[in-house]
Amino acid sequence: MSGPEWARRALAEVLDRVAVTAAEAGERFPLYADPDTGRWTTTGRGSWAGGFWAGLLWLRARHTGDPADLAAASACTARLARWADADTSTRGLILWYATAPAAGDAGARELRGRAAEACLAAFDAELGLVPWGSAFGGPRLLARVDGVPGMVPLLAEAGPAGPAAAASHLERHLTLCLHPTPPEARPVSGIRLASEARLASEARSASEARPASDACLGSPEERPASEARPLLAAPAPIPAPVNAPGPAPAPAPPSAPDLVPASVPALAAAPVGSPSVPAPSPGPGPVHPPAPGSARGPDPGRGGPGQEPGRGRAPGPGLVPAWSFEAGVGWRACEDPPAGWSRGRAWLLLALADVLHRPAVAERLPDSPREIAERLAEAWAGAGAELVPPADEARPEGPLDTSAAAVTAVALLKLARLPGPRSADHAYRAAEILKRLVEGHLSRGRLLDGCYDAGKGAAVRHELVWGDFFLALGLAELTALIDIRDV
Repeated sequence: MSGPEWARRALAEVLDRVAVTAAEAGERFPLYADPDTGRWTTTGRGSWAGGFWAGLLWLRARHTGDPADLAAASACTARLARWADADTSTRGLILWYATAPAAGDAGARELRGRAAEACLAAFDAELGLVPWGSAFGGPRLLARVDGVPGMVPLLAEAGPAGPAAAASHLERHLTLCLHPTPPEARPVSGIRLASEARLASEARSASEARPASDACLGSPEERPASEARPLLAAPAPIPAPVNAPGPAPAPAPPSAPDLVPASVPALAAAPVGSPSVPAPSPGPGPVHPPAPGSARGPDPGRGGPGQEPGRGRAPGPGLVPAWSFEAGVGWRACEDPPAGWSRGRAWLLLALADVLHRPAVAERLPDSPREIAERLAEAWAGAGAELVPPADEARPEGPLDTSAAAVTAVALLKLARLPGPRSADHAYRAAEILKRLVEGHLSRGRLLDGCYDAGKGAAVRHELVWGDFFLALGLAELTALIDIRDV
């Protein structure tokens, strides 16, 4: 592998941890692990996060080339096939990330095609999206930001009608979730969609060919025993974390070659401090990952005296992560997840980055997705933003969410693969985030300080399976193990 040595070493640690987890979990799916013991809470069917476990197994198989690892990844992916016809827009998270890293695997390719067709069949032409669905209980007609990533590339592969459905699904969520006014009832007729008449016709034809299933896979067994609510909920308020007093030291400034992604050669020639490669903030010394069970101070990427700027920084464009639809009323903003949900911002930026690598989808959007992505990347992840954000931006003293940072880094690496004046900036910033995660939050291959549900106080400083996956994916891009545009 190429790329910086720290990234190669960290990727090997994360993928070694995958082998340990596989031995512990067996045929179950890991969800989150205790930060002190490393023991996983698992689910039987994978729930919305099952695809990330399969994705980690595929990354390990690519890394080792071991036939046993390939067989394990293939078998895990096959166990997720039941989700292809489940009534949930999280099929994007489950079935895209379970199959996209599986280069050349016939079973994964077939499952992805089947999932794409099923998602197109579930597309609601009147609402302009694939609804959140009934698989996890609660209202079915929701639009949520975590129903966009993965769904866009899946729909894009669903035959001639797929790109139009993918564009509409993304546009509807952008129009709702980035709306700047206070939450209020908003009729569907007030939202402009690209080529609605043609899209409705195409989607009806697809629905007649393959009706969607309303099968509910969200039984109590599917969730951790301590929870009886739809997964991914994040209600407020957020409890204050239990941390050791005093700030943690900031990391030493990295050198430009130390952060160069192998996929962006132009970055290697640009000196630190040049317009395309901003100089990193100075710091007194490196941060070393604490031993399991030790007290953890505030993250040095969160700003404050003597640390990087960002604590008092405006959080950028607001986000309303979830909306519900009611006939005769229209769309209404949901209070849960909260507007400051940092992982929601990361999911939306990731979906935008994905669409920019799919011209057949991007050209159907009425506004420039590149401009929107650049604006959000600057506001949410640019210079001065926190490298590792709090789980809720409105509560900066609450728990961090390293998984939001890892998703953001992957989105930036995808933006860096686009030609343009900001590509090197995005690559450098993504590498800064990944290095902070490795030096400040990675312990024996475990990405700690992920926040599953801040409002409930559930798993607020834990290892999360999707956090591990996106960290590994970002590191795999830095070391040229994968082409991130394919995943």
